[in-house]
Amino acid sequence: MIYSIDYQDELGNSLLKICQTMVGNNCIGGLPISPELTGGILVFFPTYAMMNDSVTRWKSTGLYNKLVVVGGGVVVEPKASISSIATSNQQAGDTSISTKNKPKSTTPKFTFLEASSKSSIIDVNSNDDSTNDILMNTIAEFENTLKSSRRCLLLAVCRGKVSEGIDFSDDRGRVVIITGLPFAPYLDPWVVLKKQYLDERSSSAMTSNGTTSMNRLTGQQWYQQSAIRAVNQVSEI
Repeated sequence: MIYSIDYQDELGNSLLKICQTMVGNNCIGGLPISPELTGGILVFFPTYAMMNDSVTRWKSTGLYNKLVVVGGGVVVEPKASISSIATSNQQAGDTSISTKNKPKSTTPKFTFLEASSKSSIIDVNSNDDSTNDILMNTIAEFENTLKSSRRCLLLAVCRGKVSEGIDFSDDRGRVVIITGLPFAPYLDPWVVLKKQYLDERSSSAMTSNGTTSMNRLTGQQWYQQSAIRAVNQVSEI
């Protein structure tokens, strides 16, 4: 999905106003608010591409520097910590795709294993030391900035390790903002094959009266549920 420049500007200005509110530069309903609120401001984007494009735009317009000054600092989650929606496979009776059960469709023309290796999404359960080091460095930078400036914006991505494996209690997460529904990239090879597999499995379970047995999800139902679960995960931080 392509996000317009106008959308990126409006989003950035909205974040700036929230930061200004925390330092007492705004009023709500004409009434003065607390002179200063401290803590972390967690901003979650649906995709890394949207976050990266927005940050690039804000830097070009000078808005990013304003966020740094008013927000106390800005920390951006690295792409290497983005997770896979594969963690939502085993839900509501859903089972993971295996090489034995991969879709028979020839479109797209690659196997599930090939799709996994080509996918731009990284497994959230990966024990790769470099990925974990990057994550820990990001969190350390956020906490150090929060300690020195009393406020800090953390820009992250739904389904990233920041959203699923870190506890932001008390001052670490005073404000949580979700910028949009985190639907997985619908053209990602892994997503395409997963939806095909579930549609085929759901079709084979169709009974004579038109209902499905074993509450098997269709590809579209799984696609929607995975986005809702990602939102729920962030809202529980």
